[in-house]
Amino acid sequence: MLYPAELRARGGPYISRRNAGTRGRHRRRPLALLLLLLLPALAVPAAAQPLFRWSPPLAVETIAAGPVLRLADGRRLLLAGIRLPQATRQRARDAVARALAGGGIRIAEDRLARDRYGRLLAPIADASGAWLQAALLRRGLAVADPLTAPPGTADALFAAEAEARRAGRGVWAGALPLAADRVRATPLRFAVVEGRPRRAGRGRTFLYLNFGDDRRRDFTLRIRLGRLRALLREGLDPEALVGRRIRVRGWIFPAGGPMIEITDRRQIEVRE
Repeated sequence: MLYPAELRARGGPYISRRNAGTRGRHRRRPLALLLLLLLPALAVPAAAQPLFRWSPPLAVETIAAGPVLRLADGRRLLLAGIRLPQATRQRARDAVARALAGGGIRIAEDRLARDRYGRLLAPIADASGAWLQAALLRRGLAVADPLTAPPGTADALFAAEAEARRAGRGVWAGALPLAADRVRATPLRFAVVEGRPRRAGRGRTFLYLNFGDDRRRDFTLRIRLGRLRALLREGLDPEALVGRRIRVRGWIFPAGGPMIEITDRRQIEVRE
């Protein structure tokens, strides 16, 4: 939230030198009282506003791979907005299990969504109200996934990840980011890749950004042509990324060589 750098008093009607002493005093008092009322509200920092309204504690019946949390009421939950890399997956699962051992979980009921398997994508907190996704990101045990981030949470998730990346914690100690010229096409996985696109080309359906000389073997990004207009409106011109160092995230799948499809502006960060 942005706060005013200063309060500017609006000029009132002309007051002559002759009556300034009387009319000026009457006008200044209401303005002073108004400022006294406004200043406490303006001084409240944005951080004081809670990001979520957490539910009462809910009992967790089981924790399966993913991790998928099965509640006592039968609902299945995924930690929305993050992915667990293979290098830190077991440590992340153990951390979740320890966090939930203290009395169940809380979820942000107003931010729920469902995936194609009917599982709930939810911000999740431990019984004390500590946001689990942010805690895992700060420790470097997870990476931010804007594709599943609940509305209004992506910036907070990326900020938590940046703390771990700057400190070289967890997966950022060497496992990630992957260098674009060393990415393998298999297995299917969510990853973060850095490199410089060498060329852009358009086909009938997609725009391609190629990171090597052989588009059938080297790492490539693809973007549906129907998405280009939306990306341009959001301030990203994919074809202008050629030669620039970028960080991309998404699911790596084989399409000749390794490929990531870009569907969201936040999958691409321009590094230089």
